[in-house]
Amino acid sequence: MKKNRVGKLVFSLIGVLFGGCAQGGLELSNQDSDVQALQSTRLKMTTWNIEWFGAPSLGPSDDDLQVSNVVDVMSELKSDLLALQEVVSVGHFEDLLAEFTHYEGLVANDNRLEGAGSYYSREQKPALIWNTEKLELLDAKVILTENDSVFAGRPPLEARFLWGHQNAAQEIAVITFHAKAFSDESSWLRRSQAASVLGQYVKGLEASLPVVVLGDFNDDLDESIAGQAFASPYLELLDIERMVPVTLPLSLANTTTTVNGSKPVDHIVMRQTDSARAAVDGLSLFRPEAFVDSYADSTSDHYPVSFLLESNEFSPDVDVEINSTEGQATLILTEILANERGSDATGEFVEIYNPTDLRVNLEGMKIEDSLTIRHVFSNGAQIEPEGFLVVSAGESYSGNTVTTEKLGLNNVNDRVRLTTREGEFVDEFGWMGSTDGVSFTRMDESSKDSEWVEHTLFESFFSPGRWHN
Repeated sequence: MKKNRVGKLVFSLIGVLFGGCAQGGLELSNQDSDVQALQSTRLKMTTWNIEWFGAPSLGPSDDDLQVSNVVDVMSELKSDLLALQEVVSVGHFEDLLAEFTHYEGLVANDNRLEGAGSYYSREQKPALIWNTEKLELLDAKVILTENDSVFAGRPPLEARFLWGHQNAAQEIAVITFHAKAFSDESSWLRRSQAASVLGQYVKGLEASLPVVVLGDFNDDLDESIAGQAFASPYLELLDIERMVPVTLPLSLANTTTTVNGSKPVDHIVMRQTDSARAAVDGLSLFRPEAFVDSYADSTSDHYPVSFLLESNEFSPDVDVEINSTEGQATLILTEILANERGSDATGEFVEIYNPTDLRVNLEGMKIEDSLTIRHVFSNGAQIEPEGFLVVSAGESYSGNTVTTEKLGLNNVNDRVRLTTREGEFVDEFGWMGSTDGVSFTRMDESSKDSEWVEHTLFESFFSPGRWHN
């Protein structure tokens, strides 16, 4: 397939971006379950290849450290669903799950699954982990096992979930797979064949069913790693009606999703419906090196890629709740770096935490110091439920960050005050002096009643956009 099709593909994809249970499988719940317990208006979904997880002779050599680091990254991500690739040890996967409450998971060789016989115990397998407070598993199975070869012996894992909010419910399908690796023509052809059969499968699902496909595609969406003579092998998958290439912005920016690669190969695509869509502001790439030592050697050679799924079924509730002044008043100042290391003032930041289970609209809120207003949040600025937002003087910190050139905090005798759009007091912290390169943070970042301390109490200098411990 020649490169000259790529321009047309990219043009059409940009236009897309901006313009009941299957039979068989693992039946774990009833369609008529009480959906009022499932309280969510957006779902964060993540794909992550965790490199030979539990196979120390082939991947990271310290099993316990890899499990611990994956737990740490998952705690930072706070995803509602994770699609994982390269899970080898089911025992280590169970160790991982044991660290979290309200989460369940399954690996593709689970003998309760239809098609699980396609996998054996010591090979790379796809897996899913989900938040049981937001998603209820209806059915799961390994699909397209008759096409095992084109998937490099790793056929996809499909699951159906019930996602509910108050009295509305939405069924969604999630498919994760790990495509054939390498840049040679034979490998490209197998990826192209895999995309074709997967595309036909998705077309055969109910038209009203939102379908999210996440995984290690081992290739890009706008062009191929196989070279200029080849288009993306995923053209046929992307050509499905209402299929949205969620991670296309990574492709167009040549933003790699691997430690040593030059292109994004971990992707998410979604067949949108009238009831569910990918949030336009929801794509994120997380690089854990800032808090995971020797990440590539100890944890994985891939980065987690996430997006937000939102439903039209729930939008009336969202519109009321995220625009409330009460929601703004609950926010907490949690960390402040006023005395940046050295003389580069772009490192200054203010961190805000949302302790509620609602997404809060920040429009009109203000950050002030002892002299003037330093930042006013613009239309569309939001902070996710139980999430952090960092206002930076220029530095691009991981996670949800906005930048301003006017932060200008003093090292001594200054304060930060947060107010609502109506000018009502929300939270405040002041200081007489500060230590070079060390932030102030709350002992308990989830409470306004918690005292402020220097960050070195937690054996590090600062931790913008994440829990300090």
